[in-house]
Amino acid sequence: MIDENQRANLAQTMIEHYSNAILEFVRTHPLGEPIFCMAIAYDDSNCDMLPPLIGIGLESERIAYFEEYPDNAGKTWGLWQPSDFAHFSLDLPQTQVTSHLFQQLNDIDCTSEDEDHQWGDFTIYVLRALSSRLMTLDLASVAQLTSDFVVYTVSIDEADADQLEHYFRQAIPVGILNQLESKGYLWFKL
Repeated sequence: MIDENQRANLAQTMIEHYSNAILEFVRTHPLGEPIFCMAIAYDDSNCDMLPPLIGIGLESERIAYFEEYPDNAGKTWGLWQPSDFAHFSLDLPQTQVTSHLFQQLNDIDCTSEDEDHQWGDFTIYVLRALSSRLMTLDLASVAQLTSDFVVYTVSIDEADADQLEHYFRQAIPVGILNQLESKGYLWFKL
């Protein structure tokens, strides 16, 4: 069993390696139009939740959503469902290092004996930290982004609007949340 310091080191190493891999993937796969979001999605139907699935929401998809559902301003939970993105479940190349890190992190969640710990908790924590890290990187240097671009973590199995709202409130800068709300892109009120 590994201790808390080892877990933290594994998590930090994975975040650094995988955020660089995502940045490189976006740089080498230009989409030709602005991106409004990136979803770091996980499948919580079993304890092997890594690697995450990456979804990229294009501005054209957001526009099409409101053309299809013109009365949906303020009821936009569907806008944030990565499985509906044209670019979802992107196949990011894994290095030997990231594959090993994913396996170690999956093993932590699958074998935890802590009564307060449910499998997936640590992985979700790490993926949320990955999303936060990606928000601090200069993604605009490698891709066209909207001014209200966000990176977020979400389950693909049973996406939960309340959990995602909680995460948005914690992790997305207030200025961006205000932009999203003013445009009717949020399903909750600030």
